[in-house]
Amino acid sequence: MIRDLMDMEVTIEGATALVFKAVNEFDKSWHDKPPYSEHYHYARLLTHIAKNVTADAAAYVTRLAMELHGGIGFLSEYPIERWHREALITPIWEGTSNIQALDMLEAMTKKNAHIAMLNDLENIVAEIKAYHNTAEAAMNVIRSTLQTATSLSPLEVEFRAKDVLSLLGHAIA
Repeated sequence: MIRDLMDMEVTIEGATALVFKAVNEFDKSWHDKPPYSEHYHYARLLTHIAKNVTADAAAYVTRLAMELHGGIGFLSEYPIERWHREALITPIWEGTSNIQALDMLEAMTKKNAHIAMLNDLENIVAEIKAYHNTAEAAMNVIRSTLQTATSLSPLEVEFRAKDVLSLLGHAIA
């Protein structure tokens, strides 16, 4: 039970941090006009990743909440049942992970947004003193994922796009 509560908190905190990072990057580039800047494409890339991570997080956290409440978690008299049902529709309503993954690939392959993302995240990790090993491990996942994604053929990367989206999202969060 304690482990589930910790998983829920870490998932929510990570997803929230990713959303605020995406919002912050968009705040810096919202005034851009076509042709859009590198920074705008980076913000757009983060948005696709954040949408997917938060949708997955909502479904995961509400599922754990239902489990923690046992049988009453499934009853419509309690809000958990509704929250879980609403969380399950979020990935569809906000754009399925397939759509987010394809939009992410477009931002990476046509706009090279992943380069700006990698540079920004490298700078953030370099500044971190506490938990540096954890941040560096996350950066290794990001580097490896981007290296694999950029070395695949267009058909292969499209096939693996959801995995790339998920790996990047969870490592950044």
